[in-house]
Amino acid sequence: MLSSMRVIDAQLHEPTIRLDWSASDAATRRRLLTEVELATMDAVGVDCAVLYPVDLEWAAEVVAEHRERFAVVPAFAPGGVLTGFTPTGGNSGIDPLAPDVGDQIEALAARPGWVGLRLMDVRTLPPPPAGQSPYALFDRALRACQTLRVPVFMSTAGALQAPAELTQRYPDLRLVVDHLGIRQPPSFPRDEPPFATLPDLLALAGQPNVAVKLSGAPTLSEQDYPYPDLWPHLRRIVDAFGPDRIMWGSDISRITGQIGFDVTFPAAGDRYPGKHTYAQAAGYLRDCADLTPSEKRWLLGATAQKILGWPAD
Repeated sequence: MLSSMRVIDAQLHEPTIRLDWSASDAATRRRLLTEVELATMDAVGVDCAVLYPVDLEWAAEVVAEHRERFAVVPAFAPGGVLTGFTPTGGNSGIDPLAPDVGDQIEALAARPGWVGLRLMDVRTLPPPPAGQSPYALFDRALRACQTLRVPVFMSTAGALQAPAELTQRYPDLRLVVDHLGIRQPPSFPRDEPPFATLPDLLALAGQPNVAVKLSGAPTLSEQDYPYPDLWPHLRRIVDAFGPDRIMWGSDISRITGQIGFDVTFPAAGDRYPGKHTYAQAAGYLRDCADLTPSEKRWLLGATAQKILGWPAD
């Protein structure tokens, strides 16, 4: 059964290529990024991937050329650009405060392979007017996503009151909580214990429009592959949400020491050593005896396909 299952990685960024780019133009850089992304996916048996690009122009080229392999989820980014690191230059998202943001989202929803938008941690958003929710500034954009049935991925970094608030403000919005809603290295230091906020995530399971991205989980483990200390917690998540509301994502692009961004995240404190590979990011689920074949099918591809409507059969 698993040999015929379509495996979809629901969380990839650009791979980091540690080369001297001074003599290369943007087209050459982007072509190499695409070749490396495809090669790493093929090496570990990943059929398709959802890209969360820093360089949106690169992602647009990839989706146009390899529509059967890639989809793209731009970010809601003030000014349309995520700051900090950009491998090849270019915008990374849609400005949620733009006057025509509704029209932009409608145009995005009509593009093949453009399957959602991503809202970053509430602490990165512009400050709202006094007494208002941070999401009041994003009201027009989020209402457009709700009306157009565009899924919104949400990076919360432990601030799980944020998706809880959005489910109240936008009850028909399809919301996907990234990274189990839990702070993960190297972007953030782990909580102690790592799953301290799990009850807040489980509380969202009663909202039928909320799904979970099971991404980056090996960074929460204190043990070596296949990370047996994760399973008491992951089992609770699968049982609460059901496997058809949980999608796997490797997020291997941020795992420094492997193929991820060579960037130090100040919030994380000590540099995270990057203890797992891309193959291990998929293998700990694919080879897990604690998941049924049906659960593996949902987590490793079928859930992403159902929620995103991609890839089409």
